[in-house]
Amino acid sequence: MADPNPIAAGLFLLIGLVIFYLGFRQWRTYNQIKNTATSKVRSVAAGFCEIAGKIVAGQKILTTPFTKKQCVYYKYRIDEEVERVRTRNGKTEIDRDWETRFSGTESTPFYVEDDTGKIEVDPVTNAPEIYVKLNYEKQTNNWTNPPEVNEFLGERAKILRRPKRRFLESSLEIGENFYVLGTAFPKEGVVSEKREEMLVIKKGLNKLFIVSDSSENALVGGMKWSIGGMLLIGAGLIIVGVVFLLGLVGV
Repeated sequence: MADPNPIAAGLFLLIGLVIFYLGFRQWRTYNQIKNTATSKVRSVAAGFCEIAGKIVAGQKILTTPFTKKQCVYYKYRIDEEVERVRTRNGKTEIDRDWETRFSGTESTPFYVEDDTGKIEVDPVTNAPEIYVKLNYEKQTNNWTNPPEVNEFLGERAKILRRPKRRFLESSLEIGENFYVLGTAFPKEGVVSEKREEMLVIKKGLNKLFIVSDSSENALVGGMKWSIGGMLLIGAGLIIVGVVFLLGLVGV
């Protein structure tokens, strides 16, 4: 058996620690979501809160770049597949990977509404963690773009020079089911008989701010798998790194 490589041992240990930490941090997020009770809009008070309802437009309405749907948040990305020739162990190999050519995101304040009222959500002042499903995903293999992409890019489409391309878009659309976990703050100078009209949900100091088009159950259900995977992979890499280091010192 070859002697343990100190660089490899250090990399295993470092990467394992990073992955384990990310898994632990997501586990804390998972627990906070599970342990925070969902409130009705009418009963929300200033402080940390969780609300589920539907998205209602605020003063500004956005339009998604490709699908042209009315929304309060969107994110898009356009990738090209690139090939790189590499030599490994005397053999020539071709690696294929996606490179982003265009990307962008935009959001605007809006409201979440349930059967008791509506309350403002501000994703602009401090960006939330956003868990949103893709609503548009296409690939082309013949040097062309979908018409809706060409319409959005205009002259910028000439920058794309590879035959295989990928187009992605996600959004929070008006009228869509919505979940938010954040902190309700009093609005400055706003007085109303309805308490919810005097509050706005945004990111609190050292607090979570999560928005999603999935229900709470779907959101935490998806987290379970990624948390378990990260903790297992992280722990495994840490063990390998420690074993290598122990071998280096003759233990």
